[in-house]
Amino acid sequence: MIYVASGVLSIQEGETPFTVSAGETLLLWPGRRHFGREDYPKDLTFFWLHFDCPDAAPGLEAQPLTVSQHVRVARPEKLAEMFRWFLDDQENGVRSQLAADLVATLILCESARALEDLKDDDAPRSPLAGQAREYIRTHFRERLSASVVSHAMSVNTNYLSRIYKRSFGKTMTEEINTCRMALARVKLLENKETVDCIAREVGYHDVVYFRRVFQRSHGMTPRAYQRAFSHDNVVSY
Repeated sequence: MIYVASGVLSIQEGETPFTVSAGETLLLWPGRRHFGREDYPKDLTFFWLHFDCPDAAPGLEAQPLTVSQHVRVARPEKLAEMFRWFLDDQENGVRSQLAADLVATLILCESARALEDLKDDDAPRSPLAGQAREYIRTHFRERLSASVVSHAMSVNTNYLSRIYKRSFGKTMTEEINTCRMALARVKLLENKETVDCIAREVGYHDVVYFRRVFQRSHGMTPRAYQRAFSHDNVVSY
């Protein structure tokens, strides 16, 4: 399984080409040749997990798990944390077979969950809410709030907030923070800038508020996250 954390990966399996964007997973089948279609772009980071699927032990009933070959996951930050957990145990020499099995299963379950979320795509969603989400994802590095988004779209803020929450199950503020946190994690793992600089680059002009949001989202400070997860993105299993 490949999970792209940032950038875009162009890869091919047999005769089938895939373009895997940030927040998406791709399963590659055993016995099929796969290869890169283009040079890796500089902003590309991804995790690569090799695993086996042995037959169930006699007397045990296997639980079915359906994972799409190529899908956008619902909670990319959670999936990335699972890979980093795996890597941290591996590099520190504390990984047991049981722990490896459990984390690998959780990774597959998180990818499988995306199929359940796809069922909700048939539910009616406001085109206006979709436009608001695209605006947020394009402008999240700027000074942005629900009122700024609604003003840019010439819509009443309370009205847009209601339909956004109804359409996506989260507020516009939560969406803004999600986009900023995703970019902050990438920059923290690049180890090139201070936390204060990263906060400003991802859209937070109040560094104290950035640290508070990050700790609430990840259960640790930005610096602790950087120390814990700044590893190569390759998992051998």
